[in-house]
Amino acid sequence: MRRSFTVLEFIIVIIVIGILAATIVPRLQTDKIYEAANQILSHIRYTQHLAIVDEKIDPSDQNWYKRRWQIYFFQSQKASSDGNTKWAYAIFSDSDEGVDNYDGQPNPSFHEIAIDPLTKKYISGGYTLEYSNPKTYKEAA
Repeated sequence: MRRSFTVLEFIIVIIVIGILAATIVPRLQTDKIYEAANQILSHIRYTQHLAIVDEKIDPSDQNWYKRRWQIYFFQSQKASSDGNTKWAYAIFSDSDEGVDNYDGQPNPSFHEIAIDPLTKKYISGGYTLEYSNPKTYKEAA
């Protein structure tokens, strides 16, 4: 008497393999551009949220608008580990502290950059500000 698989056992094995493949394959295929676009959109919405929640309007101060929450895209060499210029962005509210009052640049030393409440890192995309800073995200989505 020969021992072999029956047709029913063969069909069950094929179905199990199909189910496993259907759950594993989508995880292997990631679209980095789609993830980065979603991250930027999420950060734009968070900037809008900060602008609404954190009331910066002060009629007695003619520079009140400079303190508004904004998203700023820039290129920087010091923001990368290899010294090459990288694109980045940050969400920040300008401050009148420091040498250049209201310089229009995100400055982490004056607490201008928004911080993610979950990760306690600067809300940013790409290589932001200074690569060596532990609060900096090292890459976008």
